[in-house]
Amino acid sequence: MLALDPAERPTARELARLLRRPGATAGEREAQDTRLKEARAAFAEALTRANDEAIALERDPTNSAAKVDSIRGHYATAAKLFEEIQEIKAEMGESDEPDETEESEESEEPEKKHLIEEDDSTDLMRAVDRSDVEVVKTLTPLQGGVKMKGCALVGDWKVYEGTALMRAAVYGHAEIVELLAEKEEGLRDSNGWTALMFAAAYGHVHCVKLLLEKEGGMQCDDGWTALMSAAKHGYTDCLRLLLEKESGVQDNKGWTALMSAVKHGHIDCLNLLLEREGGIQDNEGGTALMWAGQSGHADCVKLLMEKEGGIQGSNGWTALIVAAEHGKADCVELLLEKEGGLQKTDGTTALMWAVQNGHAGCVRLLADKEAGMQDNNGCTALIFAVRGGRVECVKLLMREKDLRDYSGWTALDVARRWRDHEIVALLSE
Repeated sequence: MLALDPAERPTARELARLLRRPGATAGEREAQDTRLKEARAAFAEALTRANDEAIALERDPTNSAAKVDSIRGHYATAAKLFEEIQEIKAEMGESDEPDETEESEESEEPEKKHLIEEDDSTDLMRAVDRSDVEVVKTLTPLQGGVKMKGCALVGDWKVYEGTALMRAAVYGHAEIVELLAEKEEGLRDSNGWTALMFAAAYGHVHCVKLLLEKEGGMQCDDGWTALMSAAKHGYTDCLRLLLEKESGVQDNKGWTALMSAVKHGHIDCLNLLLEREGGIQDNEGGTALMWAGQSGHADCVKLLMEKEGGIQGSNGWTALIVAAEHGKADCVELLLEKEGGLQKTDGTTALMWAVQNGHAGCVRLLADKEAGMQDNNGCTALIFAVRGGRVECVKLLMREKDLRDYSGWTALDVARRWRDHEIVALLSE
C-alpha cells in the first residue's frame, strides 16, 4: 500500500527511482515500468479508499468531524503525490502537459510515427485505452475534462485535441463512457466532433444511448452530425436512436443523413430516413436520388424515385443526368421514363453526358428518348461524340448526322476539322 502520511510517503526523488532512468537497459526499463504501474495502482487504490471513507463518514452524523477532516487530508495528500509524479514525468520528457510554445504540426495527415511522438495523452486516457475501469474511476475527478493539445491515433481514427470520453466512445466501452459522461459530455475535439459522433461512427449502440440526451443534436464545425455518421456506415440501431433528435438536420453544404446513407448503398437506413428527409436538397440543389444515381445503387433509386424523381439542381442537374455521366446503366434505365428529356441550364442532356464520358451502354438506353435534342449552342450528342473521338457512340447516333449547331456545323464538319479520319469515314457513308 502506498503510504499517505507525509512523513512516511516517498519523496519525489525516491519516486523518480521508480521511473525509468536514461540509458537504462531493456531489462531495467521493463522493471521500472512494472514498478511504475504498481505505484500508480497503489496510489489509485489509496485515493479511492480515502474518498469513499470520507463520503461514508459525512453521511453518518455519529462520527466526529475531526476524523472526516483527517481522511480528507489523506485525499489531499494523494492528490499532491499525483502532481509530484506528473512533475517527475515532465523532467523525464513524459509530461501530460506539453510545452505550449512548441510548434503545432501543420500537416492534416501526420505520419503515425509523429502521432506517437506528439501523443500527450493523460493517465486517464491511457486507462481508457487499457479498459482499466478502476483507474478510470480514480482519475476522473482529477483529469476528467482535460483535452489533449496534440493528436493521437485512437483505434484507426486520428483524434485531435480529444478527450478520454471520446476514446471510450471509439472503443465502445459503455461502462467507462458512463463514468466519464458527467465530466466530459458536450466537449468537442479540434474539428468539433463529440463523443456521440465517434460512438455512432463505430456503431456502439450502448454508448449512443448514454450520450444521446446531452450531445444529441450537436453539429461539428462543418455541420456533420452523429446521425450522418450512423447513416454513412449503415448502423441502423444507432440511427433509430438518433432519428428523433437529428433527422432533417443539414451540414454546411446542405448534406443530410439520407444522402449519406444512399451514397453508400445502405438500404435499411434509407427506409428509416426517407419519410423524414426525402425531398431535401443540398446547397447546390442536389438530392439523395442524385447521389444514389451517381453511386449506382439501383435499389435506392427505386425507393427514392416517387419522392424525388424530376427534381433539378441549381444548374439543372437531374438524377438521370448524373447516372448517365457516371455510366450507371441500371439507374439510367430506372430513371429514364420520369426524367428523360430534361435538360441542364446549358441545354445539355443525359445522353450528351453519357456520350462525353464514353458510356455506350447508357447511350443505347437514352438514344430513343433524347436523340435530336440540342444544347444552348445547338450541339447534339453526336457532335459531342465526334469531339471526344467516341467511335462506338458515333455509330449509335447516326440519326443526328444531318443536324447543325447554331454556327451551321454538322457532325461531319466537326470531324473534318478535328481530322478524325475514322469518324469522317463513318459519317460519310
